[in-house]
Amino acid sequence: MEICVRCLSNEPADRPSIEDILWTLQFAAQVQDSSREDSMNSIESFVSLS
Repeated sequence: MEICVRCLSNEPADRPSIEDILWTLQFAAQVQDSSREDSMNSIESFVSLS
C-alpha cells in the first residue's frame, strides 16, 4: 500500500521508479503464492488426518 501512496506524490523525486514498482508487485505475488501453498498444505494435512 505504501508504494501506491508514493506513486501519487506531487513531487516526482518522491515517486518510485518503475523498477521499484515491478519488484514490489513481484514480491507481493510471491508472498501471496506462498501463503496459498501453506493454506493448501494445511487443508491437505487436515483432510488426511480425518
